[in-house]
Amino acid sequence: ASTPRRSARCTAVVRSSVSGLTFTVLNTNDSGPGSLRQAILDANAAITAGDTIAFAITNPSTTIRLATALPTIIDPVTIDGYTQPGAAPNTSPTAFNGTLLVTLDGVNTPTGTDGLRLGVGLNVVRGLVIINFPGALGDAIDISAGGTNSIEGNLLGIDVDGTDHGNGGDGVRIVGSPGNLIGGPAPAARNVISGNTGRGVDISGTTATGNQI
Repeated sequence: ASTPRRSARCTAVVRSSVSGLTFTVLNTNDSGPGSLRQAILDANAAITAGDTIAFAITNPSTTIRLATALPTIIDPVTIDGYTQPGAAPNTSPTAFNGTLLVTLDGVNTPTGTDGLRLGVGLNVVRGLVIINFPGALGDAIDISAGGTNSIEGNLLGIDVDGTDHGNGGDGVRIVGSPGNLIGGPAPAARNVISGNTGRGVDISGTTATGNQI
């Protein structure tokens, strides 16, 4: 099969003022131009460092109901749900008052599908709600390669109203990956991980050293 030419991609792309490229998700479609799937494909194919996937969804709903697994992330990227207009990180030292608008819903995906799978290190995932990924292997976020990822300011297994919509596996699953940070000392970095059938955070493997929760 022939490889699509780079000019054929239709996800919005802008130059970042810091480094890398920004790929912007414009709709809640499972695939195609402006989708999260296309943004991940484009970020994976980019040769720049420090890429960002941002959100500017104009649909009345900002819930992305996937039909199949998203591509594994193989090039470091920041996926930032707080770029969706109206979203805001938590500011409370004692509770969670953040406004999260972008939801990844796996209710229609095959059993064992992960919400996000990180196949390389140095990623940042923030400001997302990830729910309903089914089966014992259906983790919200799976980290199985690389290291030094940051998972911050997300709702994993619970929706914005505080209702459990747990994933069938773990909230975060780390296998052999070192130096990851789940949460952080600042209020904006706090995750809420609840309702998942598996563990909230599962860490395994002799090389999974230096992880912090």
